[in-house]
Amino acid sequence: MELLPQIKEPLTLLLARHEFTLMERRIYWAVLKALKNDQTTSKEIAKFEANKEFRIHISELFATDTNPSISDLKKAAERITSRRIVFEEAENDSFSYIVPFPFVKYQRGYIHIVMLANVVPYFINLSRGYSQYQLKAAISLTSEYAQLLYPRLCRFLDTGFWRIEVDELRQLLQAEKYPRYSNFKQRVLDVSLNEINTRTDITVGFEEGKEGKAVRWLTFSIRKKHEREDEYRSFLDEVNTALNQTLERRRAFVIQVLPNYNFTPSQQQQILDDEEKLNRFIRAESYVAQGVGDIKDPTAYIASSVFGYTKKGKKVK
Repeated sequence: MELLPQIKEPLTLLLARHEFTLMERRIYWAVLKALKNDQTTSKEIAKFEANKEFRIHISELFATDTNPSISDLKKAAERITSRRIVFEEAENDSFSYIVPFPFVKYQRGYIHIVMLANVVPYFINLSRGYSQYQLKAAISLTSEYAQLLYPRLCRFLDTGFWRIEVDELRQLLQAEKYPRYSNFKQRVLDVSLNEINTRTDITVGFEEGKEGKAVRWLTFSIRKKHEREDEYRSFLDEVNTALNQTLERRRAFVIQVLPNYNFTPSQQQQILDDEEKLNRFIRAESYVAQGVGDIKDPTAYIASSVFGYTKKGKKVK
C-alpha cells in the first residue's frame, strides 16, 4: 500500500512565529514537501548559490477536489509575498526576520514560487529535530488554530505525551486575544481538537493542571488512530476502571509493577506518595503493558507522563 505523503518541518521553523493564513500555510506545507529530498540532519548545511523555484498545482492545496477561486488565489499570492517568519532566541539575545516567498505567480492551475537562496537552509536543516506529519491530514484542516496545533502535537507522537503551560500554548497558537482560559478553551482548544480528532490521523485528549482554581498547564495525550477503535475503547474502559479503584488498591498495584521499570528509589517514592503521579503512572504503564503504542523506551515514556521529563532528567518541552 502506498504511504501517504509526509512533511518534515524543522523545529526551528515549527517554533518560529508565522504570519500565514490558512491558504498561505498550505502553500508553505507544499514547499516543505517539495524540499523533502534536500532535507538533512547533518549540521553541515551546504551553501546554496541559487534561488529555489517551485511549481505547485492547486490540487495539492486541498484534501478534496475543491478548487479556490481566482480571487482567493490572488489574495493569497499578494499576502504571502510579504509574510514574515520570526525567529527569536532569548538565551542568545538574537532574532531574525525572513520573507520566504518574495515571488509568486499563478498560471493555468499552477502556482510558481521563488525562494531566495539564503532562506533555503531554514527549510532543510533538520539537525535540531523536526516534526513529521501527514500532508493530507494537514491540508484538511480549516481552522488556523488547528493548523498550528496539529504539527506540534505530531512532534510528541513517539511519547504520546505533551505538557505545556497555558500561557505558552496561547502564544504558540497566536491566540493572545483570548486571555481568559474559559474563552481560550471554548474558541481555540475545543474547536481545534474537534477538527484534529475528526479529520486527521491522530486522536488527542487533554487534562487540566491547576494551581488553586486557575488552570495553569495542559497535558495532552496523543496517539495514532488505532486500526481497531473498538479494541482501543475497551482498553480505555479498563484503564478508567483501574483508576476508580481505592487509593490503597491502586498503590498496591503500582508497588507490584514498579520493579519492571528503571526508576530510582526517589522517583518510586514520589509516585507512591503523590496520588496524581500515581494515576499518571497507572495510565502510562497500562499503555505500555498493552502494547497500544510503538514505545521504544518504556521507562522514558512513563517518566515523561508522570514527571514531565525523561528518566535521565531532561525536561519535556
